[in-house]
Amino acid sequence: MSLQIGEVAKLAKVSVKTLHHYDAIGLLTPTGRTDAGYRLYSMADLVRLQQILFYRELEFSLDDIHALMTDPDFNYLTALKQQKVQLQEKQDKLVDVIGLIDKMITSKEEDRVMNLEDMFEVFPEIDNHTLEEQERRWGHTEQHRESMRRARHYTRDDWEALKADSDTAYRTVAALFEEGASTDDERVMDAVDQLRLLIDKWHFPCSTEFHMRLTEMTSADEQYRKNIDVYAPGLAQFIHAAAKAIHARATA
Repeated sequence: MSLQIGEVAKLAKVSVKTLHHYDAIGLLTPTGRTDAGYRLYSMADLVRLQQILFYRELEFSLDDIHALMTDPDFNYLTALKQQKVQLQEKQDKLVDVIGLIDKMITSKEEDRVMNLEDMFEVFPEIDNHTLEEQERRWGHTEQHRESMRRARHYTRDDWEALKADSDTAYRTVAALFEEGASTDDERVMDAVDQLRLLIDKWHFPCSTEFHMRLTEMTSADEQYRKNIDVYAPGLAQFIHAAAKAIHARATA
């Protein structure tokens, strides 16, 4: 089975211009051509187009989709299962938002004031100062772009898990700090390296060298330092010293 570009555009409800663009960037190149040079799409091409549209529904950028689908380890069945989970999470979030709108409608119709905390219960916590500072300092870097790419697909549960993981890791380091352990203590180095691994897990690939540079910045910046030192005064500088020790050990 082969379809020409106009037939595919009509079937998939996309424009011919969009299909031309997908071909131009190497995202969806049709398998065949007619004798006159017109594009011919096979069933495999249509399956690939469907995958692209699933990712677009999840608000993936074309660059991200291209990177995923050209990965040698890309598997269609695995991708479908992941897409189903992500779409269900998106659906659950929308159900929560719609539920909140229904509550607001009811409160307005009954001319009563809704509980202030309930008004914002479905929205994730956002630290605007941190986001603005990250954009200013790191917006030009690949690490920042990767962090933003991952963040676009995190659910409220993901953000809560991230916060819980970070809180646990900082409390572990703080306990060792208050105990009087030195920065080259194996327990301290392991605990601080766990902070690095959390960055690697949730935000972007983080080497020991980059973590050393990152902790230097956070220990020098007043706002970042205050956020960390809430666990124990002086903790940010302690973490940076331990990160330096970890990098030295990794490169020895």
